[in-house]
Amino acid sequence: MLNGTELDWQKGEHPTQQAYWEAFVSWKKSEEALAISKVNTLNSHRNDNPHRTGSWGYAKKVPEWEKKLQELVQKGVTPQTVG
Repeated sequence: MLNGTELDWQKGEHPTQQAYWEAFVSWKKSEEALAISKVNTLNSHRNDNPHRTGSWGYAKKVPEWEKKLQELVQKGVTPQTVG
């Protein structure tokens, strides 16, 4: 959108959005939106520890981590997180 591309309205993929498209483009190109975008980009580049849990999220990763922990214990490794 900022690089000049626009949705193909003839395909009918987003029929309810066409009425709002011009206002959306106008906002995204405004000084305020560009300033916010710049701040957000800088903040995202400073993030040293982005989440890597994927689409499953934290809760689905816990069993995987527990399995890896048990494998380490079976090999004789005592992780610092264990007593």
